Amino acid sequence: MVAETLAVTDRLVLRRMTSDDAAALAAYRSDPVQARYQSWETPYSADSALALIAALRDVRFAQPGPWLQIAIESCGRLIGDVAVRIDGDDPRQATVGFTLAAHAQGRGFATEALRSVMSLLFDEHGVHRRSAWWKGEWTDEYVYAVLAEEWRSENDAV
Repeated sequence: MVAETLAVTDRLVLRRMTSDDAAALAAYRSDPVQARYQSWETPYSADSALALIAALRDVRFAQPGPWLQIAIESCGRLIGDVAVRIDGDDPRQATVGFTLAAHAQGRGFATEALRSVMSLLFDEHGVHRRSAWWKGEWTDEYVYAVLAEEWRSENDAV
């Protein structure tokens, strides 16, 4: 099955996923290390991969609201994906993330894929993402977190 190509870099093809990607998608999503901070559980079945791919079929790149997983292909095989979500309330803002199969990590593929996707978002789709548009200007927010036991140990030391 031929997939719509979104971008081509020196080493990668960024494209829509097809049902032919289901086995590779299920394999890297089944890796507990890759899934640790993600929204899915392991093992991730081929049926789940097929269902995800089917659900993405009608989602357009840079469409506000739903997430879109963009296939990262190297040498003709799926090695990961870049997830993109345009904010439904403010389409000038986007969230991106990525997952790479363990064998593809440490070789600059994520950086190469993200640069390409960010260029598409900024240069062709009008995204301007800092943290928030507030009172007529882009502002930044910083989020800090502390665990209760860290707080207690810091305050006990004072």
